[in-house]
Amino acid sequence: MRPGRLSGYFQVTENMSTLSRRAILGSGVAGGLLTAAAAVAAEGTFGNPDQPAEGAVNVTNPKALTDPGPQDPNLADNEPAFLNPPATDVNGMPQYWASFNLAPKRIQNGGWARQITQDDFKISTTISGVNMRLGPGGVRELHWHQQAEWAVMTYGNCRVTILDQNGRPGVADVKEGDLWYFPAGLPHSLQGLDPDGCEFVIAFDNGASS
Repeated sequence: MRPGRLSGYFQVTENMSTLSRRAILGSGVAGGLLTAAAAVAAEGTFGNPDQPAEGAVNVTNPKALTDPGPQDPNLADNEPAFLNPPATDVNGMPQYWASFNLAPKRIQNGGWARQITQDDFKISTTISGVNMRLGPGGVRELHWHQQAEWAVMTYGNCRVTILDQNGRPGVADVKEGDLWYFPAGLPHSLQGLDPDGCEFVIAFDNGASS
């Protein structure tokens, strides 16, 4: 047999008879140790979400960074760190904002409303919000919540009505920039006034409230 190499572990000699049983076993043990050592070394990376290293700075294949799919620059520009996160972020950065512009509107004759709750914005456990528009004469009928409600008027004029703990009504007209607060459990209603109704943003002190 001509000299050569086998797996890089030992030299094959001219005569197989020169390889004793002890030598063969010894080489096998050495190979086993090398395999075990390689397995131990690989244990630190196999199944580890931090390996290979994240971040564009660690990418050597430039095509891996491209995004040929449909784009929405108006949304993407709001959160560039989500499109190109720092190498220190291993998918651990929570969403820290939500937009009413991404929420579906419920539209009826009196106006429309859209909401953001914890179902839409997981990190928001202590607050949810509603953006509502009432046309002139449009009414959000008498109702109440298990949560407290505060609101800021962003447009127009609105008439708020509330019943207190003793059933006594209170009525006030509010305009852009005004606030209101309804404690939990108290019935209240809202009405858009002339000439162009109103728009406002409501917040509840519970992320699950809708």
